[in-house]
Amino acid sequence: MHISIQSYGRPENVTDMLTTLSPYVPTWYVPESQAKDYENHGANVRPVEEVVYPMKSYQNNLALEDGFAQDKTVVCVDDDFKTSYSYERKKLTLAETIDRMNEGFQKTRFKFGGCAGVSNCLFLTGKHKEFGNVIGGITFHKPHDLRYDVELRHLEDLDMCIAQHLKYGGVHMDGLNAIEFKMVLTGKSRQTGGFGGLREKNHDKTIEYFKNKYSDNPFIVFPDDSVHGDIIHEFIQWEKISEAENTIERFF
Repeated sequence: MHISIQSYGRPENVTDMLTTLSPYVPTWYVPESQAKDYENHGANVRPVEEVVYPMKSYQNNLALEDGFAQDKTVVCVDDDFKTSYSYERKKLTLAETIDRMNEGFQKTRFKFGGCAGVSNCLFLTGKHKEFGNVIGGITFHKPHDLRYDVELRHLEDLDMCIAQHLKYGGVHMDGLNAIEFKMVLTGKSRQTGGFGGLREKNHDKTIEYFKNKYSDNPFIVFPDDSVHGDIIHEFIQWEKISEAENTIERFF
């Protein structure tokens, strides 16, 4: 596996991420101007040419190119992992979580996988699904020809999920692991750095872009009055946008 971390303005997160990912040594995809800061904290850095922020699509795409060139599964991870628990209610490191998720992912016919936004193991189903929204905090990619839309400054992971449904008939959504990232924290506990504030400013423009991009698909719908942080993927009829005819969900 090629394990990549997409980060911006948070070199102080390197130590904790390296600890929870051990024995894996991830590659950090960060803007060129920040490379030295991350290296000083012990990161193995792959500098990314800087464009208009947020630039996560560019960071993810470079990770895919690097991993696919070696015919490897690419894991894209946010830099703010907090906790992970298994369906059996065991606390896991991020490395253990990746191993568990990858085991199921390699058995599926899909090219893209991850998990739903479940952070409490009590709400895990213990079963994998073949359609729905995969959160952007951790995603798995077998070699494929799709790339993140560089026109997007926000919700680029949602767009990749839609694209995978349209081209490959669905996704692998893990139901055995509950993962939480610090980005969901609010108020005084919210961490600094990252693209959060910039994404808030780009939200309305992003929704308008989505509506235009998928205007010919009646099953891909976005709300008119959402704000940054709202759950907007629940308006999408995932089962119907999928081109696959033989998914498990269709039979049961």
